[in-house]
Amino acid sequence: MKRRRLLTVILFATMAFSTAIASPNANEEKSDDNPFSALIDWGKDTWNTVKDAATGIVEDIGDAINSATSKIPVGTWEFKNGSYSTVMVCEKNGSMSITQTNFSGQTVFTGTFTASSSKITFKVEKKTSKVLFVTTNKNLDETWSIDYSLPASKEIKITSQNIPADANGYNFSKPTIFTKQNEK
Repeated sequence: MKRRRLLTVILFATMAFSTAIASPNANEEKSDDNPFSALIDWGKDTWNTVKDAATGIVEDIGDAINSATSKIPVGTWEFKNGSYSTVMVCEKNGSMSITQTNFSGQTVFTGTFTASSSKITFKVEKKTSKVLFVTTNKNLDETWSIDYSLPASKEIKITSQNIPADANGYNFSKPTIFTKQNEK
C-alpha cells in the first residue's frame, strides 16, 4: 500500500514537472514579470501532492499499529484444572500477573509485559505466596517467555517453559487453552 502511494506521488510529480517544462507559457497570463511563476506553481502543486500522500501513509501506518495492538492479549484469562486454576491478567498499561490457586492458597507472580503478535515477554518482579494464614513475598528479577495464539475471540493458547506447574502438576510447556473472563 505504501509503495503504491509513493509511486503515485512520483508519477504525479513527474507529470507535473514535464508539463511545466513543456508548456512554459501556460501560466503566462498570471505572471507579468516573474519568468519562474510556472516553476513556483509546479512546486506548490507538487508539495500539496506529496503532503496529501504523506498524510495517507501516516494514516495507513496508524491503522496497521491499531490492528497489531488489538491482537495483544489484554484481559483476564483462566485455565481450570479440576479444582485448581491459573489466571493470567494482562493490563493495557503493561502490567501483568499470573495467579495459581489451589485448595490451600495461592501464588501470584506480578510484573510487566511486552507482546508481539505471537510472544509475551513477562518481566517477573515479585512472587507472593499465601498458604493458609501465612503470606510470603519475594522480589524476583526473571524474564519469562510465553508463546501464544488467539484461535478464537474468547480463547488464548499458551505454551511456556517458565510458568510453574500448577498444584495438580499440570505442565504449561504443553499447549494450554485459557478462556477469557468477563471484565468486571
